[in-house]
Amino acid sequence: MKKSVSLLILISTVLFFNSCLEGGQNTCQQLEIPDVRDERVNVTIDEGVFGLALYWQGDFRGICAQGSITKVPTRLHFYEPTQQNQTTILSLEGFYSEIRTERIGSTNSNQDGFFEIELEPGTYSVFAEDTDEGIFYSFGMDDTGFINTVVVHPDSVSAFQFNFVFEAIF
Repeated sequence: MKKSVSLLILISTVLFFNSCLEGGQNTCQQLEIPDVRDERVNVTIDEGVFGLALYWQGDFRGICAQGSITKVPTRLHFYEPTQQNQTTILSLEGFYSEIRTERIGSTNSNQDGFFEIELEPGTYSVFAEDTDEGIFYSFGMDDTGFINTVVVHPDSVSAFQFNFVFEAIF
């Protein structure tokens, strides 16, 4: 029994790693994941948030991720910390029709996905807006149940990556 389980594990492992090989060639795509910290050289503010807006598309499971990560222009809004019950949810993929907390500030990311905004120290929930559709997007929660938060510390600029992941599998 022990030998058959070991043999089964060995065969499964070989098949798993072989799934990335086609004709003996490694077909795994080398994904370049942008590092938001590299954007610090573009920062012109002394206190607030800077970062990248990234659109993830594809299957990012396992060792042979198949997909793309694109820097995108978008409209970002920074709200008081917001929980699900302070929104009107359109779908569990992170789409909202209404956010019922105070909007503190807004900014646009450029064609390279870079954005920055001056904000006072505090915690903010970040949402992207599709201005054509009048809907908002944000995905993820912090450990206290607030949606997609970033913290600004006094006399500091915080790095933040805004991820559009509704067309990605992890």
